[in-house]
Amino acid sequence: MTSMMNTTYRTHKNRMFQHYSMFNSKEVALEHPYSDMNKEEWTRVCDLFASEEFQRRSAINKENRAKLKIVHTSGARSFQRARALLEKMEVLQLQHESEGKPYTEVEIFAEVLGMKAGYVREV
Repeated sequence: MTSMMNTTYRTHKNRMFQHYSMFNSKEVALEHPYSDMNKEEWTRVCDLFASEEFQRRSAINKENRAKLKIVHTSGARSFQRARALLEKMEVLQLQHESEGKPYTEVEIFAEVLGMKAGYVREV
């Protein structure tokens, strides 16, 4: 539950920053508050985004992201686990094709990853 709340907060903060970044300066951004925020709240948010500490941290993070050779997009699942699951799916697909049983991707996903509450789990 805490993880979900943290993710929601980070997503909201990122959307506010994207809105803030559309403007050339803090003063211009102040004239265009983020939706559902009053002027006082938006002023505090703009002060945060314009602060030296935030700008410093942002620059460091941009540098670090630029250094990444591989961008991790599989959530909590490790690359090794994701690769093993993909290999299992490929083997299963080849096996079914050799037996003359064409399966859809969804059926292969369901067999390898399993079903959960009416939908197929994501890779």
